[in-house]
Amino acid sequence: MSESNLKEKDPDTQLSQERVNEDVEKHHISYETEGAGNGEGKLKRQLKARHLGFIAIGGVIGTGLFLGTAGALKKGGPIGLLLGYSIMGTICLSVAVSLGEMVAYLPIAGGHISLAARFVNPGE
Repeated sequence: MSESNLKEKDPDTQLSQERVNEDVEKHHISYETEGAGNGEGKLKRQLKARHLGFIAIGGVIGTGLFLGTAGALKKGGPIGLLLGYSIMGTICLSVAVSLGEMVAYLPIAGGHISLAARFVNPGE
């Protein structure tokens, strides 16, 4: 259907389309013109070598998991694979939840190492 056919047949569609167009124009951000004089609104290229390293590591880990899944599927079958992923997922989830609880209970600087020193071996 063409746009003229929609206007003739359904006035509600025309009103809703006008509202959508108004919202798009209201919230549209142009990175080329807005704030061009003072440097605001421009994209900054701040990707460092460590960021690229992390992206590369993530790609390698993802590929390794994908290929490792094939070997595990061949040896253990679909039920073994599902069981293994369920068990390991439960362990990872419980560690993440416990770390979240520790940080919510005692927010200290230093990350996981200081949490381990505080909760695992508090005597020293």
